Amino acid sequence: MCKNLSLLRKLDARKNKIKEISPHIKAMMQLQVLRLDSNELISLPEEIGELRMLEELSFSGNKINELPVSIGKLKQLKILNISENKIKHLS
Repeated sequence: MCKNLSLLRKLDARKNKIKEISPHIKAMMQLQVLRLDSNELISLPEEIGELRMLEELSFSGNKINELPVSIGKLKQLKILNISENKIKHLS
């Protein structure tokens, strides 16, 4: 599904009871805004770091306990909202 959305710039998927993000999200190469707040996520895929155009990433109100290392590759990122998760430390 994600491969057909390669030109998508904004994805707002808040409050949808999403439990998992597909590694194929990396195909959304033009994505600038990704909002996943108030879902049921327990992790994010490492492939999230391949969204090089991403400026805003928000996944507050989930059950995530650690960030993927690949988030460090998001050089365009200006907003990162990780509130209301189970994250205990940042590496």
